[in-house]
Amino acid sequence: MKNHILNLVSVLFFAGTLLMGCSSTTPLVIKRIDYHKPEVVRTRRYDPSKISSLLVIQPEKDLSFEKSKENATGVQKTILASGKDEYVSYIESLLLKKGYTVISDDILAKKKDLEPYRLQSGERIVEKNVVLSQSELATKFGKESGADAILKINKLKAKQDVVYYIYYIDDDKWEELADKASWEKEKEYLDENSIAYCLNEEYLLEFVIDVEINDIETGNILAKGSAILSTRNVMPDDYQAFMENDTCRKSKENFQIQKYVSLKTMDVQIKELITNIMTNLVDEK
Repeated sequence: MKNHILNLVSVLFFAGTLLMGCSSTTPLVIKRIDYHKPEVVRTRRYDPSKISSLLVIQPEKDLSFEKSKENATGVQKTILASGKDEYVSYIESLLLKKGYTVISDDILAKKKDLEPYRLQSGERIVEKNVVLSQSELATKFGKESGADAILKINKLKAKQDVVYYIYYIDDDKWEELADKASWEKEKEYLDENSIAYCLNEEYLLEFVIDVEINDIETGNILAKGSAILSTRNVMPDDYQAFMENDTCRKSKENFQIQKYVSLKTMDVQIKELITNIMTNLVDEK
């Protein structure tokens, strides 16, 4: 899975094209979107100096095999996602380097077989037919693990999105469509009216991280960090991609975004983003 992600990322997210016969040398301009700095919020009650061990809770849903909407060719595209893989392990490694004791949520697996209970006058009252989430298990049994707080990973995934374009030959211009439905509707209109056009779809990759520190006793949020990094954040302002003359196909020489962006791979930038979030989340100020 990791290699599949890195292979896709190494070419920086631009894959196949669906094109129909026409001729054009007009460049397709893909707009850069300014990158928003990671957001980290701490409550007044949060004091990292009092926390030496963290119980790390992974995303509860396995996103590894989630599917995106069908693309223009009718083929399902797999959304790439992280479970307990490189990026979760990277977070745990960062915490270890910072001197924290890291406790894996694997210890909670055996707790799922236990009957949930509530305390009443100091006694445990068993609750029948109740299924606890990982977060609820962590709050109930976290103290037994020796953790001072919970690091809950809400999202940590890479998602592949499709962006749709149509080139209007007579008007000599490109237009980005909002979604596949708009793309197909416009294509149908152009076909019915015998208007010459060229179709193009691009694949963009987006990485999302959302984490929080929870109180070990109550589960209350003490601090929270989140950020999004996408292809459009690392593109130059003047990026243009050209079509080959008289073929309406991408020029191999000019249609490679890696020629225009940082030499860093997206994997490196993702790890830098995670480091930024975690440093601002758990370091003392």
